[in-house]
Amino acid sequence: MKESDLNKVIGDSLDWYYKISDLDASLGAAAAKKPFDGFGASKGFPVYWEGKYLHKVEAFNFADLKQHQIDNLIALKKEIPYAKCLFIIGIQWAPRELRAYVFENLQEIEKRKEEKRSIYAEEFRKLDNYVIKKDGIFRFDF
Repeated sequence: MKESDLNKVIGDSLDWYYKISDLDASLGAAAAKKPFDGFGASKGFPVYWEGKYLHKVEAFNFADLKQHQIDNLIALKKEIPYAKCLFIIGIQWAPRELRAYVFENLQEIEKRKEEKRSIYAEEFRKLDNYVIKKDGIFRFDF
């Protein structure tokens, strides 16, 4: 699995979605930054997300989250308070268990990024803000 596969599972878990395509890295500075990975709708809510994927239970380094991605999600939440603006870390927990850790407190995510505080494997083990992929989708609780 790759990060693009995680984003497809996230999208397939919504009622409707659009995955913003990854730009060709060879374009360099000429390529526009994409604001986040995708957007969609589910159960009457607009949904915007940025997804990151870990191949195993390990630390997540917030340097992997670009500042413009978190800035755009925070800006959307401010403009559309009822929207689901999510930072999702997908972890291949076991060979057949993919977990999506869903973070809605974007200010806390931004703070961790600024302070360069990773989420370590031990912390992931204690968190309960995840859903497990079942029948090809995540059953988000919103």
